[in-house]
Amino acid sequence: MYPRNEEKMMKKLALAVSLLMVGVFAFAAKASRAEEDGRIIANAEWVVEAHAAHAETFGVRGPAILRVSIMGVKNADKGFRVRVVNAQDLVSCRVAGGTCRELPSWRQESTKAFQQTEKIPSGDWSLLVENNLNVFKRMTVRVFASVRE
Repeated sequence: MYPRNEEKMMKKLALAVSLLMVGVFAFAAKASRAEEDGRIIANAEWVVEAHAAHAETFGVRGPAILRVSIMGVKNADKGFRVRVVNAQDLVSCRVAGGTCRELPSWRQESTKAFQQTEKIPSGDWSLLVENNLNVFKRMTVRVFASVRE
């Protein structure tokens, strides 16, 4: 009876070690992906009221690679506007005739999905998503943004 219990214990130990190794490899893969992605700026669903905007502000000390992916989730079938603007101009960018220093290559007027990776200069920036086409409905978008300096 004793050898049988020992055999069961060895099987349980082998299973535990296997599960531990799977966990270690899964963590290593996530850590590697996070390193590739850089610093996460946004990884969430944003709810944006009709004719309103949602922004996430971030700063970079030197030239950096910005990676953004945005997908419409709900009431985004008309599209939305995406811009990367100077953080100091965030409020005035929403006002007609206001000062708006933005990165022109990041401006997407009307899109249902947006994905771009590009170098940006140093400074304080805001990723701006505008629900500019929905008259009455708020929309939900899934946003992932990261910056690697």
